[in-house]
Amino acid sequence: MDRKRVHINPAPPFDFELTIWYHAYSQRHLSENLLEGGVYKGLVELNSSLRLVSVSSTGSVDRPGLDIEVLGEVVGDKDTEEAAKKIAWTLGTTTDLQEFYAAAQQDPVLKTITKDLYGLHPTHSASVFEALVYAITAQQIASNVARLIRSLLMERYAPKLSVDGQVYYTFPGPEAILAAGMEGLRNAKLSTRKAEYILDIASKVAEGSLALESMDHLSDEEVGEQLVQLRGVGKWTSQWLQIRAMGRPNACPAGDLALQRIISRAYLDGQPVTESEVEEFSKRWSPHRSLSTSYLFAALRKGIL
Repeated sequence: MDRKRVHINPAPPFDFELTIWYHAYSQRHLSENLLEGGVYKGLVELNSSLRLVSVSSTGSVDRPGLDIEVLGEVVGDKDTEEAAKKIAWTLGTTTDLQEFYAAAQQDPVLKTITKDLYGLHPTHSASVFEALVYAITAQQIASNVARLIRSLLMERYAPKLSVDGQVYYTFPGPEAILAAGMEGLRNAKLSTRKAEYILDIASKVAEGSLALESMDHLSDEEVGEQLVQLRGVGKWTSQWLQIRAMGRPNACPAGDLALQRIISRAYLDGQPVTESEVEEFSKRWSPHRSLSTSYLFAALRKGIL
């Protein structure tokens, strides 16, 4: 195996362990998100070749640095650069928290949360397609069941690489999903309707009529309009994709029932709120609604809320 190394400096503050915890929370069934001995390992695919990327922290929260090692059969300088770029995106290393933290001082709940979660960089999915498949998978089922289905899809249909007895996985692309077909997706515990939605999206991506990974030039509204035209995709899914897969800074999934409960309990003494009320309430967080939402969910998972 060939190895090459590169060093990057995330935007401070950057808490490496807290950020890896956030990333691993919804994907913990598989070894693509190991943090062992202070080292995070993830598998990336470059031009149909797999690279295992290992990341370790070499700095502090306020002066962060990351050492990145890229492992593969043959690793060139361009491979190293591209693999490091993919991992940097996944770990949200370029997210600027400073303005968000300053604005959070005016919000009593976020003021406390940002202090407790100082340096957390919300992470991203490797692709919009992956996030979209997972979002459809997770609709109206328990999160642990959704993670199990995701694991089955990866174990059965995703590219994988074994290193030192450990198997690492990526996520199956559109072609692999199409090859699995209805029977394969049903065997991975997806309902017939969800399998139909996912196969339809995979087909559109594979044939080139749906450019999920090329929406950077579109406004938030235009992205939302395109996504909700897809079968199985509503406003909730569109908003979460903008946060988790596209890194859009001002998205808010107002229809998320968990977010509605968080706002009800943390801000309104338990008074129930509707989707439209959350949409109006969240305007106080603009233009940082994505970070505000991500921090509220992280606080809930950490037991801070």
